[in-house]
Parts: sequence; C-alpha cells; structure tokens
Amino acid sequence: MAAPGTNEPSSRVLFVEGGGLRGAFGAGVLESLLGAGHDAFDDVIAVSSGAPTAAYAVLGQIADGVRIWEQYTSGDQLISPKNLLRGAPLMDIDRLVNVFERVVPLAAERLATVRTRLWIGVTECRTGRGALVRATPSNLFSLLRATMALPVAYGRIVDVEGVPFVDGGVADAVPIERVTALAGGRTSRTHATRPLAILTQPRGYRRTSGRASALLMASTYWRWPALRGAIFARSANANRALDRVDALESSGALDVIRPTHPLSAKRLSTARPDIVASIDAGRAAGRAWVARAPG
Repeated sequence: MAAPGTNEPSSRVLFVEGGGLRGAFGAGVLESLLGAGHDAFDDVIAVSSGAPTAAYAVLGQIADGVRIWEQYTSGDQLISPKNLLRGAPLMDIDRLVNVFERVVPLAAERLATVRTRLWIGVTECRTGRGALVRATPSNLFSLLRATMALPVAYGRIVDVEGVPFVDGGVADAVPIERVTALAGGRTSRTHATRPLAILTQPRGYRRTSGRASALLMASTYWRWPALRGAIFARSANANRALDRVDALESSGALDVIRPTHPLSAKRLSTARPDIVASIDAGRAAGRAWVARAPG
C-alpha cells in the first residue's frame, strides 16, 4: 500500500533516517524517547538502516532493536570481504534479516493490531522513484531487506509483492515532502503535532557528488536505466531534501534530532566501539530533546 496524500487526516509523524551503520544513532534516540513516554506517533516512516530500528520500536521491542546494533552488526557479522568467498554480498543483509526473523524475532504479526502505521522507504527499480510502502505482517521482512539493499555492498534486487526494489536511500533518503504530506501538509503546527525527524548527520551536512562512485553503483543495475538515473541524481535530491528540512526546522514546522558532530560509526563501519558510541550519542541527543520538549 502506498502512502496517502495530503487529503488524508493529519497525524503525528516520525521519520527515522538510515545511513548504513550510522543508523545506530537512531536506535539510541528512540530508546530515550520511548523510555520517556514520547511514543504517540500515528505514522512512522523509515529508510534504509533506520527501518529495522523503527520496526522494533513500533512493535514495542526497542530494547531488542538496540540489542541488534550492539551485538549483531560489528566485526565480520554484517560486512566482510570473506562474505564474497562464500557467494554472499560484501554486506550480508540476508544474514541480518535472518536475525530479525529468528534470532531476535520481530513480532511481525502485531503490525495488524498496533495503532501506529509503519511506512518503509524503498526505490522502485522500474521507475527509479522513491516509494513508501506500508509494512504488514506478510511483507515486513521483504521490505526490510529491500530498504537496506545498498548498491554494490549488497547489489541485489529485492522483490516485494511482485515489485522490484532496492535501497530506499537511492531515490529518497530523506522523504521530507512525504513526511509533511502524511502529517497533513500544514506548516503551522504545535510541538505536540508537528513531525519529528531523526537524522544521522549534523546540521549543515550535504552530500558531495562523486561521479566515479555513482558509475560504480550504476554499473550494478545495467538492466534498470531509470534506477541508474536515480543513482546519478541521488546526491542532488538528498541535498534538496536537507535544505527543506532546515527550512522547516527554522520555521518551527518540524522537530529534528541529530548528532552535533559526525558520528563515530560511518556507513560501512565494523568496529563495535564506534557503533556503541553512536548509540550512546543517540541516547544523549534523545534525552536532550526530551528535556527541551514542552509538556
């Protein structure tokens, strides 16, 4: 199911950004917010590595979501050249999704009954456009695999209910227009109703356009011309979204929680201390936001 437009009733919306292993920051933020009782979201939107954390949060399992980051993402558990020797991608997303399904199980069946709707951002291969797909008990694990299907590092197409998808961060890493549309489209809101975005880069960060890296990523998808176009446009599109985020935040129409400095964990980090430090940075940022939040 695609995300509704601005004609839908307004709701309280939370967005959780990914960014590879930087997504650990979002886990710390959500642990702090939920622990302080800030859980009254009608809709949660998440992209890439922010999506599993959002799913654990929506299903009332945030402690398990933090545990995933602490125990199952470091060393060679997720990213390792040795994966290539056994026919797996450099970033073994399939192994990680198996953790979600069987090791630290997500209670996917509860998506049918929880009040919060979970939307996961993916990139549609045939059109090269970003899409928000509502997570259900039947599609959750496929959506999680799809939104984390990074070019090159994973490099595979993921079928979700007959539609081919890859990493949500390719076409719409920060789907701010969809966030505001789902929130009702209004730009004048109170603290209790305005959207909240959890980002994983400091304010002022903008992507740089690297043609060589874009060519490498695009070469993975020679059968999908629209997807290749989205890869070449990804930095410019992401930067426009970040400009829009800053404008909305400055006008008081959007709350943003983000790190004050670059995180210890980078997109492809494998060092556990860096991942744990990024979780802790998220906890601190979440506590600071709660302390500032009215009411």
